Amino acid sequence: MPVKKRKEFLDTHRVKYVSIVHSRAYTAQQIALGPRSGQRAGEGRHFEHGQSGRPDRHGCALLEKEAHA
Repeated sequence: MPVKKRKEFLDTHRVKYVSIVHSRAYTAQQIALGPRSGQRAGEGRHFEHGQSGRPDRHGCALLEKEAHA
């Protein structure tokens, strides 16, 4: 139900409520793809490696993310 319609419904039925307006929220992907002058985007990757096919060590790498047009 859209906000305006919901508020009208509550007002019509004399229901007490508090309305709070939050600042806009962004997902991690939106932030990563957003405009940043002179900065490059990257993404972290976790990996496992070891000898004889047994992943007994872990690592992390920051990879440069390609720009999206």
